[in-house]
Amino acid sequence: MQDAIDYFLNNFVLNAESLRGLVGGGSIEIFDIVPAERGPGRAVIEVLDTLIAGLLVIRTASLQTIEGRRKQHVKYRKAMGELRENISLYPKSRTLIAPIFLFALYEMMVNTSLTDTTWQTHLNGMLAMTQHNRNTRDNLIVEMTNLSSARQMALSEETTDILEFFSSRLGMDNIEKAWLLLDIARVRLRTLIITMDRFRAIDGAWHTTTFKKLDVEKLRVSVKRIQRDLRLIPDLLPREYHPVKVTKATGCDISSGLPPTYTGYHEESYTDSFLCMKWNEYRTLILITGDFLLRTGRFLYAGTSRPNVKETTGLIRMMKEAADGICASVAYYMNLSQKTIPKREKEDFNGAWMNTASMQTLDALNLMWPVHCAISTESGATVAQREWMKGALMYIGCNMRIPKAVALADTSIGAFTYSETLAGLALLGSGILRSV
Repeated sequence: MQDAIDYFLNNFVLNAESLRGLVGGGSIEIFDIVPAERGPGRAVIEVLDTLIAGLLVIRTASLQTIEGRRKQHVKYRKAMGELRENISLYPKSRTLIAPIFLFALYEMMVNTSLTDTTWQTHLNGMLAMTQHNRNTRDNLIVEMTNLSSARQMALSEETTDILEFFSSRLGMDNIEKAWLLLDIARVRLRTLIITMDRFRAIDGAWHTTTFKKLDVEKLRVSVKRIQRDLRLIPDLLPREYHPVKVTKATGCDISSGLPPTYTGYHEESYTDSFLCMKWNEYRTLILITGDFLLRTGRFLYAGTSRPNVKETTGLIRMMKEAADGICASVAYYMNLSQKTIPKREKEDFNGAWMNTASMQTLDALNLMWPVHCAISTESGATVAQREWMKGALMYIGCNMRIPKAVALADTSIGAFTYSETLAGLALLGSGILRSV
């Protein structure tokens, strides 16, 4: 059982201790997960035991009998009941945040429905519990006050100047500021995302009469502010934190098994997979905000003598850079995995637990949402890039046994939603065990 727990955490949760140099010590939360006869520690064991059994079926691509499915469902309900009971008994337990995260992660992986939002419900519960625990903690360590202040600012409409906020936090370096900007952007977008989705759905049907132009203008102001702050991130990060472009010959096959490359194809190199994840998160938020601003711009300026050509050109350029970067990052994870595949000295579930021929599951999940977003936003990626990324997403889903990735590869552009992608980023961002 302990081997299974270790393997699960190694594949699905980034090691917070190893991230202190990249994130900043004050940004990391360590959750003590200690097995016990009862209490939060026992709830963690119950959840892991249940999810491992479910993932094993997916990983081995084995057929599950009706009886096996019934037993697994009973086990799942028991673990969920244990978790809910512990939440009611230990509402301030930070340990319980981990099993909620794992439940949400598992449900996201196996979800293939566009309408089932169970995993997002668990995500919202986890974020609410994290925030509640933070607000009720008696002894806040000094470093964490920066994070609390950042979230307070993210939800405040009065404080609009991010540079003024950072100037009052002298203890923060530029790296911490960059990652906090991502947090702030995510929090602010979460307050707007439902309305943004509703506009996108109506805009896709070429019918926008249910939106008043004044309301759209107000929404655009908020989204523009988010994007303006996001654009500070590349300048805040030191040069060594930036990706390095690696030109490759086009038209050749990648040995990793990805689709054949296209004209203009290139790859990127990073000093750490965590940096690749954060850059792709930044790019995804640029694509979401850019796509929305383009759509609302058309709505506001259609039929007028003042089309905003300058804004449109700038947005398309930024979105193209973001899509190029996401596309170029896929091979990085594949190449990285070939160098870091762990040597398994012991037999793990008769050798059938995990196909380690490609990448870690967390790496695949971190690619899934940015790639899906780059495919589904109307500007940025070329036709060749979209087709290549669809093939890459399907390959990742099939090879890593992630049903959600396969479902996203088959999702039409019209069915894309900002909210699901943002929820995916928020959930995976919680994988480094930091407060979101």
